[in-house]
Amino acid sequence: MIGNVGLDALISAIPVAGSVGDVFFRANRRNMALLRQHIARDTQ
Repeated sequence: MIGNVGLDALISAIPVAGSVGDVFFRANRRNMALLRQHIARDTQ
């Protein structure tokens, strides 16, 4: 999760490419998917 946020910060640091990168790389959505998988694995 920290890696996803860090990568998003690096992409966002680039002025024009950062805006375009934010459209395709959604760190929060990826982290939510990871969290849901973790919770589903623990409840089984």
